[in-house]
Amino acid sequence: MFRSDGLSPTEIWSAFYLADKALHFDKNNYEACTLKGFVYYKKGMEKKAEEEYLQSLRYNSNNSLTYRLLGELYFWDGECSKAIENQLKVFHLENDPMQERNNLKSLCLNLYSMGFYAEGTKYADNTWKTILAGF
Repeated sequence: MFRSDGLSPTEIWSAFYLADKALHFDKNNYEACTLKGFVYYKKGMEKKAEEEYLQSLRYNSNNSLTYRLLGELYFWDGECSKAIENQLKVFHLENDPMQERNNLKSLCLNLYSMGFYAEGTKYADNTWKTILAGF
């Protein structure tokens, strides 16, 4: 299974090659681990993706992108409690308003798709108030 999101197989494998090369020079490169996890996920290799994401978090436990990607992986694998747990961690780590919006959108869509409409709406309303108060 290949999840492209607009990326060609060549682009995906080029990213994998570059991440692997980065890890050759720095085995603790958390960004390269995250990228490898992303590539594995796009290739439908969820278990390997999870392993790379968890490795990335061992190197940098404040990596909000990896928590978000791990949450999405868990969501699509049907592990909803793990998905929400990881997506909620992102909000305590992120301070970029655009990224906060993306994270909020992802979390709320997941809550809505699981049937938690009131919770998703309440979380979105409260978070937007917090974000707007910062401007």
